[in-house]
Amino acid sequence: MLVAISTSACLQINTGSSNELLPDGGLYISSDEGMSWQQKTEILETGGVARNFSMAGAVQMFQDPNNADTLYYGTYENGLLYSYDKGEGWTLAKNLGKGTVSGIAIDYDDVCVVYAGIGNKLYKTEDCNRTWKEIFTDNTSYSDITEVITDHFNKNNIYLALSTGDLVKSTDKGKSWKTLYRFGKRIHRLYLHPGDSRVMYANINNDGIYRTDDGGTSWEEITKEVKDMGVGTKLMGVEMFVNDLNLYFLATDSGILRSNDGAKTWEVLELLPANKKADIKSIAVNPQDVNKIFYVTSNTFYRTSDGGKNWSPKKIGSTREAKILKIDNKNPEILYLAMWIE
Repeated sequence: MLVAISTSACLQINTGSSNELLPDGGLYISSDEGMSWQQKTEILETGGVARNFSMAGAVQMFQDPNNADTLYYGTYENGLLYSYDKGEGWTLAKNLGKGTVSGIAIDYDDVCVVYAGIGNKLYKTEDCNRTWKEIFTDNTSYSDITEVITDHFNKNNIYLALSTGDLVKSTDKGKSWKTLYRFGKRIHRLYLHPGDSRVMYANINNDGIYRTDDGGTSWEEITKEVKDMGVGTKLMGVEMFVNDLNLYFLATDSGILRSNDGAKTWEVLELLPANKKADIKSIAVNPQDVNKIFYVTSNTFYRTSDGGKNWSPKKIGSTREAKILKIDNKNPEILYLAMWIE
């Protein structure tokens, strides 16, 4: 076991009291760029009852860009958890319910305004997670919201990705909606450029990659371009930067591409293991030193400090599958790793 793990609770979420050993899922935090990790799943409760979410698989994880201390953890079938102390303690958004939280976003004007997608409904809180109201419902019986994104440039804009393939937009913070684009197949993920919100990438049906430069009105499919690079077409992450609009990292499940010219041309990074066998689940890049690149497979964490020339692997100290890797938006030495359930 190469990664140090420590735990601080002994109960599972929604199970009451138990003397069983804490399961090894939930969220892990590293303060030394992934050299060691601590499990942080304690749920803050009154009345002396200790609980945790170490059995709750992650669907989404989000850090408030305006307040690095605030974290959100969207679970599979266990609702939304939030922390105001960088993950040391967590609170369940009790009035939101227990569904699968497939999208989380914040209002860039007001830190107490948060959006959460559950099933085919979008909910909004205006009082820091105390109460929630439904502001959008897709009436298609088989539809789910798969992503929620708010626009840092035009703060009235909200984007919803639907499992039907529809991209829906509000220009008035959720009061009204229109269909912006129809892909025809499930939208798995959307990635919004933090420096230019006209630029987005989309993972369509886990085998199609699309890009827009006009805020989602028109899209260009770049699946063949990526496939020709020999890294597959299942998009797992896109890293883009405020301080360098020309730099992109695009990760599929089989490899990582880098562009230094605004995504006009790409180069393939050599990985451990070799491309086509990488099994990448998530990627993170240090925005203050873009030669520091991190990615996770199901059970291994990889890091490089020289832009991918050399990689250091470490086994993840969990029997769960790695799901989401994030880098802290204030201190890039801090990493977050959310786990899935088997």
